[in-house]
Amino acid sequence: MFQKDKDRLNHRKREAIQLKRDAFILWISDIVSEYGTDWKRALKFTLFTGLFFYSFFFFTENFNHTLDIKNWQDFAKGYIRFFLITDFYNPLEERRTYIESFWSWIPFILGKIFIAFGIYEMIQSFRKFRA
Repeated sequence: MFQKDKDRLNHRKREAIQLKRDAFILWISDIVSEYGTDWKRALKFTLFTGLFFYSFFFFTENFNHTLDIKNWQDFAKGYIRFFLITDFYNPLEERRTYIESFWSWIPFILGKIFIAFGIYEMIQSFRKFRA
């Protein structure tokens, strides 16, 4: 097991990669919620990144339709459903059907990841907030 690990005695080389990963996570946490101290900023991040990824998802799903008032109502309903993190059904459909287009899955999954991270940072901020 340890014979394959060439740097088993020199753990400092492995620490550099781990430190870069931890620094990246801290940097993202600083951007989103100032290290878990600003819940309003985390809420804004969650809403705006969700809007960005949902808009991209919406237009990949409806690229061949014209934009009218019915589409904007569908947009608003789907935007609310998009924030249900564990719901992987198409938010634009009334029935519980999965997304059929591969290209629509990419912004859908990325949006769910960013929304989940924003909600996590918001929860962290609430835990540190004491009145």
